[in-house]
Amino acid sequence: MENNPSQLFRHFQILSNDLSVPQVIICPSEYKFRLAATNFQNDFEAKGNSTISYFIGMDTDVIRHQMFLVGDRDIVDPRFGLPNKVSSIVNLGTNHSQQVGASWSGENHRDGGNVALGDGSVQGLTTSMLREQMMKTEDVTNRLGFP
Repeated sequence: MENNPSQLFRHFQILSNDLSVPQVIICPSEYKFRLAATNFQNDFEAKGNSTISYFIGMDTDVIRHQMFLVGDRDIVDPRFGLPNKVSSIVNLGTNHSQQVGASWSGENHRDGGNVALGDGSVQGLTTSMLREQMMKTEDVTNRLGFP
C-alpha cells in the first residue's frame, strides 16, 4: 500500500473512526474537481484517490516535528513533474531556495496553502515559506503522496 500511488486513499480511509464523514477530506475549493464519497466503505473504496484533496507525507514520524503530515495538494515543481494529473509519490527533497523549488499553483488558494506538520500544528504557508519549511523538515527526501 505505502508505495502504490493508486492506493493513497487508504491512508485517509483508516481515519474513518475519527472523521464523521469523508467529505471533510475534500477542500471546499476543489468540490468542482473532486468526487465526494458518502461513506468510508463501499463508496470511498470505489472512488479511491479522487475523493481526496490533500497530499500525505509518506515518511512523517514523531521525532521530526517539522515534516509534512498532510497539506493542500496544489503544489507545483516542474523539476519533479508536478503538477501531475495522476496519483504519484514524489521526492521533493530539501534543495529549495527563494528562487527555485516547490510553489503553490494558486488554483485552490491565492498565493498560499495549508500544511499540517508532524508536531500537530497547521501552518498557512506562502510559496517562500513552503520552500523554507521543506528545508527545515530534517528529511532529505520530503516524500509526498499526491492522490
